[in-house]
Amino acid sequence: MDTVPHYNAAFAAPTQMQHDTTARIGHDASRWLASVPSITKFDRSIVNHFMTTFMKEVPHTLTSFANFSVQGSTTAAEVLAIAAVGGLYCTTSGSHIVAKAMCSDARRILLTRVSPSRC
Repeated sequence: MDTVPHYNAAFAAPTQMQHDTTARIGHDASRWLASVPSITKFDRSIVNHFMTTFMKEVPHTLTSFANFSVQGSTTAAEVLAIAAVGGLYCTTSGSHIVAKAMCSDARRILLTRVSPSRC
């Protein structure tokens, strides 16, 4: 069976630039994970925009969210999780990175509530 030459390039060793970028991202992620998870780390207008996008897009597919609204009993973890999903629908460059950070903090907030001694 013949190999297709252009597919082989995808399996080539990473370049120095790719390695540097990966190292920087790893350092940034470590720094982020070392901080205490909190909704206050995120800009309120971005959280609100992502949540608005969530409410425009998601209830069409997941009808259980059709009548959802943030109440006084809605936790920070829930707000961040909903905003994170909404961020995935945004077309702004880099919005998926912010959404990933929101999702990570939502998960970490919930984990500290469930098992504070392990987080």
